[in-house]
Amino acid sequence: METQIHVPVGLPVIKKFPVFVDEHNVTEGAMKLIKELRPAWDKNRIKTKLFKDGTTNKLVGCYVEESPDDVVLVRVYGNKTELIVDRDNELKSFQVADKQRMTLYFTVL
Repeated sequence: METQIHVPVGLPVIKKFPVFVDEHNVTEGAMKLIKELRPAWDKNRIKTKLFKDGTTNKLVGCYVEESPDDVVLVRVYGNKTELIVDRDNELKSFQVADKQRMTLYFTVL
C-alpha cells in the first residue's frame, strides 16, 4: 500500500534547476549546480568528496575549506530507481524534513 505524504500549507516550494548531471561524471554536474546554489564560492577553492557506498545512487559533497559545515550534497538517482521510488512523494518528505531544519535546496529535472 502506497503512503502519501501530507505537506502542510505554507512550507517552502523546492526549487527546480534544469541541469543535467551525468551519472558517470557526477562531480562535473555538481559543479554546475554549485554555481547556482553558492555563487559566492570561488570555483578554484571548492573541494568535493564522492561517496561510493550507495547501491544505486551516486552522491557527491561540495564545500570550501573556510566553511566546512556548509556542505552541499548532490545525489543522482540510480538507473531505473524511479520504478521503485515515488519521486514526487519523496520530494514531499523532503519538504516536511525542511520544516525540521533539514534543508533541501533543489531537485534536478
